[in-house]
Amino acid sequence: MAWAAVILLVLALIGAGIWFVASFRFVDTRRAYLAQVQSSTHFIVKTLHSRREVLRAYQPAWAKLHHDGELVSLNIYERALPARSAGWNYLLVFRVGESPHQYLEKERAVLAEMQLAELPGVHRVEILQATPNAWSPFPGSGGVDIGRLAFTAEYIEVKADRLDEYRDTMFQTSGPAMQQLIADGFVYNFMAMETCEVIFQASSDTPWNQIHLIGIKPFNLLRFIPNYGKVLEQRGTTFDTLTDHLGSITRYYKTDLVREVCPLRLPAQ
Repeated sequence: MAWAAVILLVLALIGAGIWFVASFRFVDTRRAYLAQVQSSTHFIVKTLHSRREVLRAYQPAWAKLHHDGELVSLNIYERALPARSAGWNYLLVFRVGESPHQYLEKERAVLAEMQLAELPGVHRVEILQATPNAWSPFPGSGGVDIGRLAFTAEYIEVKADRLDEYRDTMFQTSGPAMQQLIADGFVYNFMAMETCEVIFQASSDTPWNQIHLIGIKPFNLLRFIPNYGKVLEQRGTTFDTLTDHLGSITRYYKTDLVREVCPLRLPAQ
C-alpha cells in the first residue's frame, strides 16, 4: 500500500508538472497568435484640422479604394469640443491590408485620377498595428446606435526603453479588463494601436507612439473609472496602482472626447 501511495504521489507530481509547462505553452501560444494578429492588422491614422465638407469631397476616392479591396474600413472621428485653431479636430482611422505603404501609393494614384489634391490640414500621418489582447473593435452585449456613442481618444508616448513593459501590461491587465467591460455591455469597444512608423509630422507637438479609442455610451462616462476599477480589483490590482505604473513608463498623455462621423464611415466588408 505504501508503494502504491508513492506511485500515486509521483504520478500526481508528473501531472502537475505537465499542466504547469502546458499552461506556459498556452500563454506563449496565445501570445504568438495575438502577435500574428497584430502583425497582420495595420492602420494608417491621419490627424488633421478640417471641416466635414472637405472630408466629404474625398469620400468618392476612399469609397473606390474600399470597393477595390485596398481599404478594409474607414472610421472618421470628430472632436466633440471645438479645436484650437492650431490643433487637430479630426482623427481618420484607415484599416488597410498587410502593405500600408502600398495603400498610400494607391491612394495617391486615385486622388490624382480624380483630380484631388493631397488632403489639406494634415498634422500627422502614421502606420500602426493592433496591440495584442487589447484590440476589441466589435461590441459585446447590448446593441447601441453608434451615432449615439462617445469615444475617448487617447494619445500616449511610452518611453522607448519601457515599451515591452507597457505591452505586457496591456496584454495581462488593461486589455482583459476592457474585454470584460465590453462583455458586460458597459463599454462598446476598445481599439489599442501602436505606432510602427511616422510618415509625416508637421510639428513636435504630436510625439505619441500609442493611440487608444474607447467607445462608450455617454451616460456611462462618469461611471467608467469606478467600473474599470472594480474589474481591475477582480484581476488582483487597482485603478490607482495601474495608473501609477503607466504614469511611470509614459512621457506624454493627451485625451480627447470624440464622436464618429457615421455618414462618412466605410465599414469592413
